[in-house]
Amino acid sequence: MTFQLIAPTSHLIHWPSGGIAGQIWLESEGRCFPEREWSDLPVAVVRVFVHFTRGLITAQVGQRRTVHFREGPFSVTLTRLDEDLLHCSTHGAGQVPEWTAVQPFADWQASLWSEAEGLLDACTVNGWDSPDLEALTSMLSVG
Repeated sequence: MTFQLIAPTSHLIHWPSGGIAGQIWLESEGRCFPEREWSDLPVAVVRVFVHFTRGLITAQVGQRRTVHFREGPFSVTLTRLDEDLLHCSTHGAGQVPEWTAVQPFADWQASLWSEAEGLLDACTVNGWDSPDLEALTSMLSVG
């Protein structure tokens, strides 16, 4: 089963405080987490996904990183299974994963980078700036 992060740019809102609100969720074979069209801070959440994914590029087998959504008790744990595979488990308020999926690490990275670049493009077109945007831009520009 494959999984991907979805962060549509059609409903982004830039707050005066600098935060950027919008929709973001993970999807795997028709299942969505936390739910389809989840409202959160997509640039901030994607920044953490990119940061942790970059760290997993050179991580040892078994290394894991947990990303917390900003709204609600929702988190996603990414685990490096081997040189080529990444495991994803989603967690709500309980300890038991809501669902899990495995896919090639390169596929996850390419999909994530594409979503991140889409967010950056939309924010640039709108003339928005924020610390999360700056950090995300920096992470994506480093190879």
